[in-house]
Amino acid sequence: IGKAVDFNETANSYVTIPDNNDLRLNTDWTIHFWYKTNSFVNSYPVFLTKGNGSGANSGYTIWYTTNLSPVMKRNNFGCTGIPVNMNAWNHYAFAYKNDTNTLTLYQNGVLTKTCTVNYPDDAYSGALLLGGGYQHGNGAIDEVTVLDKALTAADVNRFYAVGVRKYGLERSGNNGSSWQPVNGTLQEFTATD
Repeated sequence: IGKAVDFNETANSYVTIPDNNDLRLNTDWTIHFWYKTNSFVNSYPVFLTKGNGSGANSGYTIWYTTNLSPVMKRNNFGCTGIPVNMNAWNHYAFAYKNDTNTLTLYQNGVLTKTCTVNYPDDAYSGALLLGGGYQHGNGAIDEVTVLDKALTAADVNRFYAVGVRKYGLERSGNNGSSWQPVNGTLQEFTATD
């Protein structure tokens, strides 16, 4: 893997990305990344955070629960996915459509949760922290991407298909879905408008 960042359960184990407007997640957006949880530590171990997501202009945070379910919190509203396997790479994508007020969560290329929420514009100017912040985790993160569009299910599935080759994975058995790559083949993919 080579370029993933490992976090070792310590409070100072995270990557800081300076603020810019693209990271504030206004209008349509998608955040997607790969994460491997080594062990559960703390109450709310963080994948990534830009503020605490507790209200307007307080940023957002993505963490996981004790059963390894991902949670996206912004404006004091949390949207929770389904549990995943520990000690395995998992792909997460959170896509928000402003015109429909819809936050969609995909895990390992499968839509697992849709939440209806109206996110106001957020002017929080703090840094984006990968793997830590107020609650650090024990795992590794890779391929973090922030886009200014809400990816479709087909788009997310393509990103997942590319990662399957990199991480040597098959679809997680947690949700009982069988996996078919988009168009029946694995392919390189770049999102376009």
